Amino acid sequence: MKTNTVIWSAVNNNDVEILLNKADIIMINTIANINNELIKLYWSIGKMIVEYKKQNNSKYGDEVIKTFCEKLYAKYGAGFNKRNIFYSTKFYELFQNWELTLGLNEKVKNISICISFLEVLLGHILENY
Repeated sequence: MKTNTVIWSAVNNNDVEILLNKADIIMINTIANINNELIKLYWSIGKMIVEYKKQNNSKYGDEVIKTFCEKLYAKYGAGFNKRNIFYSTKFYELFQNWELTLGLNEKVKNISICISFLEVLLGHILENY
């Protein structure tokens, strides 16, 4: 009877490890998808601000952007503070022609620059959470 208990425990542990490995893969994919969506979000916010500033060259336009940033921060928290919104505009300015389909892909000419920039941006975002 003792042999059966040992075998049963080994099978259960193996099954648990398989399930844990599958859960790890799902978690990693989920995090990657969330990060991809955050990159798209910050790029889009940067685009909105840059395009708004191009269309509205007055001080009034700057006040609208300031208010927009304050409202984003109040509504969504530290990831949307003034500094991160500034980085979002810089991100958009660096990669204006970037197509937002699959995130970072072959259409980005110099991916190492993009990754470095995103590491800095995401580092600042994570510091504020």
